[in-house]
Amino acid sequence: IEKHLQLHPDDARALYLGAASLCQLEEKARSLEWAQMALAIEPGVTVKFNQGVLFDVYGTLNARGTAAAPITFTSNGNLVPGWWRNIWFEPSGSGTLDNCKVLYAGASDNTAILCAGGTSPTVSNSEISSSSGNGILVLDTAKPILSPNNIIEKCGGVGVRNDGSATVNAEDNWWGDAS
Repeated sequence: IEKHLQLHPDDARALYLGAASLCQLEEKARSLEWAQMALAIEPGVTVKFNQGVLFDVYGTLNARGTAAAPITFTSNGNLVPGWWRNIWFEPSGSGTLDNCKVLYAGASDNTAILCAGGTSPTVSNSEISSSSGNGILVLDTAKPILSPNNIIEKCGGVGVRNDGSATVNAEDNWWGDAS
């Protein structure tokens, strides 16, 4: 049985990670779920994941960094592609990743960010790098909003893979090569 950390819908409050915070999941944790709640992360915060851990978003994730103080989602161990799983936006999940770095993800699902069902998170001014697979994987009717100025590079797969039925506009982003 996989263990995970979960916030339940009956928790009336939102979870907030402040600028000086470092959220490091314990080794026993295999996934982090935000169920029908809002999670706000302040600029400059680094969230580190143990090997194979999944960040599962059922509620709302608001990660809005700045150019000077980005929010980083990364490995707490080896800096190798595929150390932790990914940020998975479930059909009921939503959110914004602005001025964020998503690094060394891709374990198990071979993608750094996964969008499923009808979710439409916004990713802007962010770096998705060193994934063992794709940068972003789109499934079903998900339609992420990939605003200009993202850097999606050094991934073992493609930058954005659309296996869903919706059209995804990924223009005006950097793919690691001008071609």
